[in-house]
Amino acid sequence: MSYILCFCPDCASQAVRMVLEWSGAKYRNDTVDMDAGAHRNAEFLRLNPRGMVPVLSNGTTGAMLSETVAILSLLAEQRDRLDPATSNPKARALFLQRSRFLLNTLHADAQVQYCTERYVGDDLANAARPKIHDWMRSHFSMLDAAIAEHGGPWLPGGELSVCDFYLGGCARRSLIAPRHALSNRMP
Repeated sequence: MSYILCFCPDCASQAVRMVLEWSGAKYRNDTVDMDAGAHRNAEFLRLNPRGMVPVLSNGTTGAMLSETVAILSLLAEQRDRLDPATSNPKARALFLQRSRFLLNTLHADAQVQYCTERYVGDDLANAARPKIHDWMRSHFSMLDAAIAEHGGPWLPGGELSVCDFYLGGCARRSLIAPRHALSNRMP
């Protein structure tokens, strides 16, 4: 099976790319130039009407999927890796909790950090950034404690999972957000 990944290096799609690489899946990158507005052109909007990356298509069947956690979950299931077994209810519950925290809290707040102007307007963006940075620091502190609690180095517990790749993608986005704010680029 081969895939086509519509991806942007500075977005959550980086986590999908890392999982594809780690698992040895055959795939092709179609880089979406967000700065040039490629995510708003008619061709891309046919793939994802929301104009967001990532989009992963199965090169064999043509089936397409968007939304980072959905793609990561599908890859974990298809590759029979990176997803705690359902036979261990405690590990499964922790995996589901962590993956949803990454999606609903860390990734969402990283998006606000990266694109503050979209959420509060240009006039308030600089005033809002310190609070957003505080939120992000508290999220990463909590995640550090969770990793330490389970003896590390992986987020949900004893095994590498898609959560670890997703965390890496969110951390990267959070680290480049201050640089983005200084350059005043809108993705």
